[in-house]
Amino acid sequence: MKDAQKIALIASFLLRYPDEQWYNELPEWREDAQSVGHPQLRQGLLEFFDYVEESNKKNLKTNMFVPLILVKIQLCICRLMNYKVLGNKQKNSLNLKLSS
Repeated sequence: MKDAQKIALIASFLLRYPDEQWYNELPEWREDAQSVGHPQLRQGLLEFFDYVEESNKKNLKTNMFVPLILVKIQLCICRLMNYKVLGNKQKNSLNLKLSS
């Protein structure tokens, strides 16, 4: 499976509401994130999985889940577009302005 497809599936999972089934599936999706070929995209996804695993479930659900996930997804998509679509392969060349 191509990185773009894999990242789209992972993003789809991450956009789901974090109920018990979501938390049960988390390790499997983390494994998928570990197999992303692009190092920066992989690192961003794994950092988010680390954040989720370290966060209090109630706090994650009520205060931070949706805004944080949307920013992370935007960042992953922008990085993917920058790397794959635009062909920009320079390290640290990404300049983003994320809307709030």
